[in-house]
Amino acid sequence: MSDLSKKPTKRVAVIGTGLVGCLAALGIANKFGWQVDIYDSRSGAFPMPFYNPFNGVWLMVMTETDKAADDRKTINLALSARGLRAFAEIDPELAAEMKRIGVPLNGRMVHDLHGNANFQPYGPHNEASPFIFLIAIFSINRVTMINLLKDAVAECPLIKMHFSHKLARCSGTRMEFDNPASGAHIVAHADLIIGADGAYSALREQMRRQVKMDTSTRWAPLSYLKIEVVPRRLPNGEVEDAFDPRVLHIWPRKEFLLIAPSNPDKTFTCVLWAPDALLERLQRDEDFARDFFPRTFPSFMRAISIEDVLAQLKVNPVVPMCAIKCSPLNNEHCVLIGDAAHVIVPYLGHGANVGYEDVRVLLSCLEQDPRQEEALANFNSARLADLEAIDRVSWAHIHELAEHVLQPSYLLRKRLDFLLARMLGGRWSTLYAAITFDTETPYAEVVNKIRRQDQLVQFFAMLMMALIVWAAWSTFVPVTGGQTMTPGLVDSLDIMDRFLNLYPVALKRFQRSAILKEGA
Repeated sequence: MSDLSKKPTKRVAVIGTGLVGCLAALGIANKFGWQVDIYDSRSGAFPMPFYNPFNGVWLMVMTETDKAADDRKTINLALSARGLRAFAEIDPELAAEMKRIGVPLNGRMVHDLHGNANFQPYGPHNEASPFIFLIAIFSINRVTMINLLKDAVAECPLIKMHFSHKLARCSGTRMEFDNPASGAHIVAHADLIIGADGAYSALREQMRRQVKMDTSTRWAPLSYLKIEVVPRRLPNGEVEDAFDPRVLHIWPRKEFLLIAPSNPDKTFTCVLWAPDALLERLQRDEDFARDFFPRTFPSFMRAISIEDVLAQLKVNPVVPMCAIKCSPLNNEHCVLIGDAAHVIVPYLGHGANVGYEDVRVLLSCLEQDPRQEEALANFNSARLADLEAIDRVSWAHIHELAEHVLQPSYLLRKRLDFLLARMLGGRWSTLYAAITFDTETPYAEVVNKIRRQDQLVQFFAMLMMALIVWAAWSTFVPVTGGQTMTPGLVDSLDIMDRFLNLYPVALKRFQRSAILKEGA
């Protein structure tokens, strides 16, 4: 059994130099002062050469071909309070920098088929000013975020980066790497090995050979295609935003939808979520695309020409998405975090935040229990229920964005939730607000809390409807002399009984708890 606290020198290996891997390395180095080695199979992932004088590592240049291909499918990240908390506990200055490079979004602007728009805030506004909202998510360019993280990693003397190291085998504390460029075979050791090497994790595959690990893959019905909208240039030379940059713009169309988060440079990185068949037809059939976009997204097309859209359809790829689960997340020496542990469909825009929270929870487990095997087991126990909960909510959220946001029942429920949240404070919340902004409550507890709220709303709605039926029926049926109960009341009770049996079906659209069920 490993006990990190008994070793004067601790060495940690992080597999993967992505968003979560870099934050994990920074967290280990900053919180515990341990030596961290980051390994990546790529030859280099920085946009320009960089020399770290602390550890003597040159960071290689990404080729222009690779960069162009990556740019055509890279979409924005939504950094929420949960993700920011992880940054703040590791490096407060880095957390502040993340907020600086992001664009705060206070809610959704929902555009209907006729070009009308409806603003739906994420939460309440400041009492002193109706234009200042209390909560927001931050729209951040993925490349900008990863560059900031890697700059922070390069400046840390406790972290050393190793590129062109493809994990070939891992057993216990021993790791074997192959160098694809030179053909060299490298052996390294670490007390703790953290897998943050993405959806097709090499470390996860190695762990599957050592423990009984269940894995599953579920492909999303909607893929995405990126469309960039540039700002409008006015006759006087000034640049004007194509849309309001303070909100997430959504064009819901039931079977598909278009979203447009903003960037600091006044561009919008738009994403069309749709079935593969529709996206592929848009790419190959120019006449169909010319008719589809103006007819389906009239307000969107006021900001971009159809020629620009067609040009991007020709070069931007259709990107499929999937969800991946695995259990357990650990063995004695290894642990999986981020996409290596769970791939979350991006419909909720929460995948990176889940990975950042993985880091925070892992650091907390290592801090609370110095016995490594127990700490990793505690991390596994703490995260599995939460990952299952956020997976379900993420799958269901596409229905909310693509269809529910235009329904009167949804808007009525939102108003009711905001009213109750204002009256009851932290004891009441919307599902999205609790998932995104409540940093203290685990995902699984959030889902249970919202389910209880829905049951309360359902109960009182049923009670009110039953009382209305009883009052209406008893009003029209008179009381006859000598009877202990009026016919109106007898008939009303019969109707109430039938109503209570049928009401859950009628309430299906109104009750949000349905989205929390498996397969929603």
